[in-house]
Amino acid sequence: MQLKKPVLVEGSPGVGNTSLVLALEKFSGHSVVRINLSEQADMMDPLRSDLPVESEEGMQFAWSDGILLQVRNIFY
Repeated sequence: MQLKKPVLVEGSPGVGNTSLVLALEKFSGHSVVRINLSEQADMMDPLRSDLPVESEEGMQFAWSDGILLQVRNIFY
């Protein structure tokens, strides 16, 4: 908490990983960015997603930055 660096918490599902981080967030005043990297996760999700958007041509898919691209400046 003193270094102001990102923290990676790894562990089996259901053992309290998220609860631990949320408690630290509340105590420290920092914000949490949760990135799920389980076996079921698509590895591109943290980088991008194609979301439906309405346009003059009707519904189309458009690029949307994933969480890693949205918060990349926080870590530098």
